[in-house]
Amino acid sequence: MTITFESFKDENYVHVKWTGDLSSKEIIEYYKYFHESSEWAPGMNELIDLSLFDFKNVTSQGLMQMAEYSESVCKNNNISHFKSACYCPQDVQKGMVHAFSIWADESPELVKIFNDLGKAKEWLVGNNK
Repeated sequence: MTITFESFKDENYVHVKWTGDLSSKEIIEYYKYFHESSEWAPGMNELIDLSLFDFKNVTSQGLMQMAEYSESVCKNNNISHFKSACYCPQDVQKGMVHAFSIWADESPELVKIFNDLGKAKEWLVGNNK
């Protein structure tokens, strides 16, 4: 039950791996910690691996709070565009990410869902060149 972050600043992305089950509040806390670290840079894209994450403790209100947090980070750091490539091999994961993207429709975040982690990284990093 954790979220890990591995930064690749030279390629302008972070590999984020969610495992177990966490609440929306816990997810936001992990992201706050990361955003306050030296490993993060404003506008950094995200490769998010949700293959081992269970969304059972994430509610629709929690998704809305996560979207609001993301929007506030963008606003506070003058981020006008960044991408999130989400690896979601299961339908429930895809559905939750799709719901998040609806809540985050005012955000500068472009969210795309992938069945294959390699293709997700290719889309994310390939468009950075």
